[in-house]
Amino acid sequence: MISASTIASVRGKVLERLLSENESNLSNPRSAKCQRVGLFGLEKQENELYERLKRSIEHCESTSIICIGQHGSGKHATVRRVVERLENEVSKYDIVELDGVLHNDATSGVRESVRQLCVQERNISSRYVEDLNILTDALRRRRAEESAPLLVVLSQLELFASRDRQTLLYTLLDAIQLPDSCVVVLGLATDASVLQLFEKRVRSRLNNHQIHFYHPTEQNIIQALDDRILKSTTEDTDEYNSYYKQFTNSWENQVKTSSQFQLALARAVALGRPFRWHTRVAAHAIAALSPVRPVLTPVIWQQALIAQEPMSSHHWISAIAALPPPQLALFLAYLRYERDNRQHYTLNDASNELNKLATRNPTVTHFPDPILLRAHANLLASTIIIFIDTSRAASTALEPSTLHHAKIRLSGAICLEDIWTALHNDQINTPTSLRQWTLQGDVVPN
Repeated sequence: MISASTIASVRGKVLERLLSENESNLSNPRSAKCQRVGLFGLEKQENELYERLKRSIEHCESTSIICIGQHGSGKHATVRRVVERLENEVSKYDIVELDGVLHNDATSGVRESVRQLCVQERNISSRYVEDLNILTDALRRRRAEESAPLLVVLSQLELFASRDRQTLLYTLLDAIQLPDSCVVVLGLATDASVLQLFEKRVRSRLNNHQIHFYHPTEQNIIQALDDRILKSTTEDTDEYNSYYKQFTNSWENQVKTSSQFQLALARAVALGRPFRWHTRVAAHAIAALSPVRPVLTPVIWQQALIAQEPMSSHHWISAIAALPPPQLALFLAYLRYERDNRQHYTLNDASNELNKLATRNPTVTHFPDPILLRAHANLLASTIIIFIDTSRAASTALEPSTLHHAKIRLSGAICLEDIWTALHNDQINTPTSLRQWTLQGDVVPN
């Protein structure tokens, strides 16, 4: 019988590859463990974006580009791939990344832009007007000081259409008009008519180039899943390599060739499911492997499909909204770490932050350490959070000190974009202070 630790090790490496495109933000280097995965059916979009950004660098031209496609269609992954290619060939871009959900007003957007672009000049107590002046000055003098080209990435561009956030956009886009500037504003949107949401002065500056991301074909999906499932790293142990071969054979000969899989794939493609949807189905199926069910089967895959149906996002939102207060507070602390692209974090990290928040804000409930420890254990039991070290999952009784310091992540089955949107729209029953802290507050540094 295959040991639980071997199954956990293979499962962890395959899941890591499946979810590897979400490892870190564009301005941070990819982690050493993060393997490059293939992008299939996106070659045209990648090459067009690459040529436009390369031309901008080589000719010192400012421009704006909008990438349009549904959530999970590969927009951000393509941008990352293009940035990596450019780093090996031409001058490196400085990068500022903003998200329409997280930076939900002009103040937070300007503050975050200044933090990423010119952190040394910003006083932590700076007011909005001061931050805006710092940002404007930094944009105006970039070319004079021969700074690197600037790439500003605006995720969920539609959400920047509220009037106060258009001030931020206009400031960024105004830099495009400056003589000899080299600033590229790159918007990522899901709505093809996104430009109509903006004021004329913003719309005219955003309307340079559009790149459309279309639904993947059945062949694209098979290529992507093969690339992620069949190319995970091996180890120097006979048991690991023997089991990994059984695992890959089960994908090749049991799942991929089954009529259930082929019918489900055809239906998903007809419905326009994006790449991310299919990788989450695979993640559900692989996460279910155990000594009792060590390899993939059509039944396991079918169960994963059911779990990933459209209502599953509503299920997660409802489940999180129903969490007891200590579990909800911990979940929101972990969600903040995900926002800041932390590769891992611990209960101890979150506990310290929640204690500091309760000290600063008397409206926030203070939870004693034993209560947070129990809440953390319950989140693990419900698979809302998972261990980074997958071998720990086989242990049912961990010491409190281990739980406090074990590295964790939120489950890959949770659609973080849906959770952020629900939180932003106040669909999760969260105390106001805790909600504002999650959406806008600065994470306490390590």
